[in-house]
Amino acid sequence: MIPRPYKGPLLILLFFLFNQWSHAANGRYRVMWRDDPATTMVIGWDQFSGSNPIIHFGTQNNGRNPSLYPSRKKPDRVHASKGMKNHFVRLSELQPNTVYYFIIQDSEGISPCFSFQTMPDHPNSRLSIIAGGDSRNHREARRSANKLVSKLRPHFILFAGDMTDNDSAAEWQMWLDDWQQTIGSDGRLFPIVTALGNHELSTQSLIDVFDLHAPDAYYALHFGGNLLSVFTLNSKIPVAEQNLWLERNLQQNLNSRWKMAQYHHTIRPHTQKKAPRQDLMPWANMFHQYNVQLALESDAHVVKWTYPIKPYNGPGSDRGFIRDDVHGTVYIGEGCWGAPLRDNNQEYSWTRNSGKFNQFKWIFVNSSKIEVRTIMTDGSDQVREVNHANIFEPPVGLSIWRPSKGSVLEIKSRTAMYEGKNPVVTRGVPVEVVKINASAQRNGVLVEWVTKKEQRSVQFHIERSTGESENFVPLSTTPGGNVNGKSYQFFDEEPPSGTVRYRVKCMVPEKPPIILETACEVAKKPASNIHSPSSLSKLMPNANGLLSFEYETPKTTSLNFLIVNPENRNVMLNTDPVIRKAGTYIGKLDVSALSKGEYLLIIRSPNSLIKRYEVIIR
Repeated sequence: MIPRPYKGPLLILLFFLFNQWSHAANGRYRVMWRDDPATTMVIGWDQFSGSNPIIHFGTQNNGRNPSLYPSRKKPDRVHASKGMKNHFVRLSELQPNTVYYFIIQDSEGISPCFSFQTMPDHPNSRLSIIAGGDSRNHREARRSANKLVSKLRPHFILFAGDMTDNDSAAEWQMWLDDWQQTIGSDGRLFPIVTALGNHELSTQSLIDVFDLHAPDAYYALHFGGNLLSVFTLNSKIPVAEQNLWLERNLQQNLNSRWKMAQYHHTIRPHTQKKAPRQDLMPWANMFHQYNVQLALESDAHVVKWTYPIKPYNGPGSDRGFIRDDVHGTVYIGEGCWGAPLRDNNQEYSWTRNSGKFNQFKWIFVNSSKIEVRTIMTDGSDQVREVNHANIFEPPVGLSIWRPSKGSVLEIKSRTAMYEGKNPVVTRGVPVEVVKINASAQRNGVLVEWVTKKEQRSVQFHIERSTGESENFVPLSTTPGGNVNGKSYQFFDEEPPSGTVRYRVKCMVPEKPPIILETACEVAKKPASNIHSPSSLSKLMPNANGLLSFEYETPKTTSLNFLIVNPENRNVMLNTDPVIRKAGTYIGKLDVSALSKGEYLLIIRSPNSLIKRYEVIIR
C-alpha cells in the first residue's frame, strides 16, 4: 500500500496565502487635493464589499505586501452616495515632488499597488497639465480622452464641470469606471481638480465623489511655490457671492508667476447655440486687473483659443473685449471631452482659432512661459505612452491640432517681454519683497520689510488690524523707488493688545497692489491710555473745522498726519506723505467731518514719532 502524503499544513498555508493576497473588494480609484499639493493628497475609492479598509503607503514600491510599507491610515471620511460607499483617506505631511506607493487592504484582500506624485514646492519646476471639461454623453469619446491622460502622464488634470448628463448614480458609477482608464500603465494615479458644471445638480455631487473641501465649489490651489496659482470658480451661483473672495485671493497671490482660472460657463461662446454670459464679466475685469494670464472655460462644446484680450467697449472692441498682447488674458476651451459637439459658428475679432472635435488642452508651465496645445482625443489607441523620464515630449501617434495660427500658443512672462526696456520689473511685479516681519518691543511694535528691487514709482502703505478682523486701518505711507532695494522700518507706538496684524501694500500707479502680511502678540497695556495723557497739549479746531498745530523736524523726512479715535482706530490719514526739510512748521488739517469727541493727533516720520496732540471737538 502506497502511503498518501500528508497535506494538512500545506493546505492551511495555501489557504492563508490565498486569503492574504486575494484582491480587495474595492475600485473606482481617484486622487485629489484639499490642501497644499506639495505635501498632501486625498485617495478616494468605492468599497464594494468587505470591511475595515486601510491604506498602507510609502516611498518604495513594495508590491502588495502590507507589512513592508512604513505608514498606514484608515479612512477620514466614509459616505454613501451615488450608489457607492465612497471612502477618502487624507494624507498630509508628505514630501514635495515625491512618488508615493499605496495599497488598500480590507477584510477580503489587497488591492493592486498604485502610486501618486506630490507636486514640486519651488518655482524652478516645469508642470504638465491637462485641461478640459464636458464628458457627459458619449462614453467612447470620453474613454478615448481618458486613455490619453494615462499616456501623457500629466502632473494633474483641470476638469471644468459636466462630468455626467443627469447627475444620476448610474452615470457617476460609469463615469468613475471610465476614469480608471486614466491610470498609468505602472499604476500611477493623476490628481483631478474639479469645477462645478450645470449638469451637476449641486456642489454636493463634487463633495461626495471627490471629497471637495469648498462647500460652494470655489477655491484656490498653488503649485511650485509661487510658480502657479489656479483659481476654480462656480459659474452656477451669482458672481457677487465670489467676487470678494476672488479679489482677496488674487491680491494675496500677486507674486505668483502665473495665474490661471477655471469655471464651467463661457463668457463669450464660440457657438450661436449658447448665449453670452454677461454676468461673468466682473471676473474678466479682475483677470485683467490682477494679471490672470489664462482662463479655462467649458459648456459650449466647441474648440477655441483666443489672443490675449481685455474687457473694453471702445473703438476696435468686439462684444466687450479687445486684443491686448501685453496685459490681456487668453481664454481657452470650450469643453469637448465627450459631450455632443456644436458648430463653431461664432467668432470674434480676437479669436485666434476655433473648431469642432473632441479635444482637451495640454499645457506646459515653467518660470518663463506657458505653452498650450490642443489635443485631438479620438483614436487614442494609436498613441504611444510618453517617456516617463520626459513627459513633455509628444509621443508617437499623438494628434495635435494644427490650425492656421499655429499649433502652439505661447504666453511669455512679463519679465521676458520687458527685457531691455524696463529692467526694474522683476517677475512681472513692480517690487520684489524678500522679508517682512513684526516684532513687539517695549514701547510698541517694529514692522520691518526688505526689498530686492523696486520700480521708481513704488509707495508703501502700512496698515493694521487686530485679531481675525479684516478691517485694516491705515497707519503711515512711506515712499519707495529704490531700484536696488532697501530695508524699511515702521514703528507703531500705539498698538492694541493681543494679536495684531500688519500689512504693507506696495502701491504703483495703474497696477494692482502687492499685499504682504505679518503679525505679532502685544502684551496688555496698563490701565492708563494715550487718550488721557496729562502731558499732551490740547488742540481745538476753529469755527470752520480747521485745526492748526506746530511741529519740528530734525532732518529732511516724509511725514504722515494721523487722527485716532478713543477706540484706537484711525479716522483720518493723509494718503500722500508730506516731505519736510529740517525746521519748524505750522500744520493745518480740516477736521470738520469728524463727530464731537476727543481724539489723538499723531505726527510721525517712517522711523520715529515727531509730535502728539490731544484734539477736542465740541
